[in-house]
Amino acid sequence: MANGTDLPPPADRRERIKILHEQIFTLIWFAFRRLAQRLQSYGLTQPQFVTLAALVRHGSPATMRQLTQVTFQDPPTMTGIVNRLVKAGLVDRTRSEEDRRVVWVNATPDGVALLKTIVQHLEQEDPYQFHTMSDDEIIRMEEFLDYILTRYISQIFRQETRLEVAKEQLRGFARDPIGFVNSYAGPERS
Repeated sequence: MANGTDLPPPADRRERIKILHEQIFTLIWFAFRRLAQRLQSYGLTQPQFVTLAALVRHGSPATMRQLTQVTFQDPPTMTGIVNRLVKAGLVDRTRSEEDRRVVWVNATPDGVALLKTIVQHLEQEDPYQFHTMSDDEIIRMEEFLDYILTRYISQIFRQETRLEVAKEQLRGFARDPIGFVNSYAGPERS
């Protein structure tokens, strides 16, 4: 290359970065669209699914406030989501005995069973075609996604000493989104 490195010229590099952004945006759009289509067959919207999944993975009741934090919904919208899930028999809610302003929401056995069914079907579907990848390709994909996650986290925390801890916390989001939000010590909460 003219600049003595293996890097493409700046204009070409900017265009490639733009294409990467477009590809990621398109992938996210298609993933959300596909999920919405699949959830329709179960009578759920994406916000209802995210709420139910958060409750099931948390494994214990959560407050409405915790649910708004993990789903990025405002309180009135979350109330509507929970109302519909209660009506469907997928969650129940109770007022706190200690503080009547606090409402606890919990997944019912039917909600747990439905989420398990949905997740099994989504995993079997394998929309990303991971099953067609070689072991080496899977390892490279994991490394690439870890690289993106590391870059993202380093922008949030800007402290190398906390980077590995932060990465592990973010990986915990999929296991327990509510627990993650409760323990998250990002810039807006520190």
